[in-house]
Amino acid sequence: MFEFLKTDKEYLAYAHANNVDNLKKFAPAGVVICLLLLTDRSGPTPGVPYNHIFNSDVTGVTSIVLFALGWIMLKFARQNVVVEKTACWIIVFTAYILAGSISYISVSSDEGLTSVAVAYLMISFLFAERLHFQIAILLANSLFFYVLTVFVGGADPGGIRIALISIVFLSMLVVVTMDKQRKEVFYSQKKIAEQVKELNNALDVKAAFFGHMSHELRTPLNAIIGFSDMLKTMAKTGIDPNKVEEYATFINSGGNHLLSLVNDLLDQNKLETGEVSVSIEPINVGRLVSNYVDELKPISDNKNQQVTVELENDYIEIESDRRIFKQIIYNILSNAQNYTPENGLIEVSARRNGEEKVEINIKDNGQGMPDEVMDQIHNTNISVRSHFISQAKGTGLGLIIVRQLLYRLGGTINATSSIGAGTNILLSFPTKYSN
Repeated sequence: MFEFLKTDKEYLAYAHANNVDNLKKFAPAGVVICLLLLTDRSGPTPGVPYNHIFNSDVTGVTSIVLFALGWIMLKFARQNVVVEKTACWIIVFTAYILAGSISYISVSSDEGLTSVAVAYLMISFLFAERLHFQIAILLANSLFFYVLTVFVGGADPGGIRIALISIVFLSMLVVVTMDKQRKEVFYSQKKIAEQVKELNNALDVKAAFFGHMSHELRTPLNAIIGFSDMLKTMAKTGIDPNKVEEYATFINSGGNHLLSLVNDLLDQNKLETGEVSVSIEPINVGRLVSNYVDELKPISDNKNQQVTVELENDYIEIESDRRIFKQIIYNILSNAQNYTPENGLIEVSARRNGEEKVEINIKDNGQGMPDEVMDQIHNTNISVRSHFISQAKGTGLGLIIVRQLLYRLGGTINATSSIGAGTNILLSFPTKYSN
């Protein structure tokens, strides 16, 4: 029944900002009105001008002081909500008191309730606050004014009652209507802001897709180009059949991996929805990791980087998806190569951790990553939609996607890094895959 009285904190903050803006303008107007009344020699009764009345009961001077005080507080509050709210209430109550005193003079001279009507309607229009406060203030002020004029001033209760009830009813209608309109404006703006945010997120998805694609495709392409360049060099300096077969194998492996990446990346929703298909088979972790390091060797050679591989033993088997496993290791290794300087060191190791897990550790002495990036990598609420994959070099490119792919295989990632101190990536895979 009283749903219209309910408001949320965001709307109250919006309404408060409206109050501050409106009352900053209303307070100086109140000062001007008081000054006019103090200097006006006319009045409701011949020989009794307003300035005489205001001088005698200091209502006008008090109102000027309070209006000015409220305006100064709003002007220099520096977004102090407590000060702003206090100033707003000072201005509002001063307006009610001023309007009541003027109308009391008018009623005493049988001139009606024009001042009260104008003040109530203006405050209802300008001042936005919780509706039950507004309505309570209107009722309390009107009741006080009725008692003052009828029982103290001796005015006709019949005429006052009907006029005052009409004014209060109309003012309450203005309060409710204005509050409804303010809410409509506020929630419309909020909805537009949310839609803009969704649009920006959609653009982020597009940027993420192309950023991820460029990164994932560049690694096997660089390996293919590197080994093909070696074959060209061998054609001039002398062909070693064994090396030709080895390089051709790496080129073929890189090409197949490139094709599988293209097939996956053409559907960007797979990573978002966790629908990346898996084909589980026994794989030899040690042999595959060594092969991947060899495939990426041309990139390291170009930067004179030293890459070491340490295996607990030659045969470390797990149940996993060979293609996704390669994509994960490729991503981490290529990151290490990209962000490690010339003559840098990259250390790769693989070992069992009990009977149920196998851990692969990739460590470099490169430029490292800041704490906020590490927080994003470990934050399970961050998705491809919102991550930083399209940002500049050095921001942990692709590690969130690695985390998602690991999750699909039942694995985990633990990254430690700091600016200038390198990065250490620990990947954990289950020995037995369970969907």
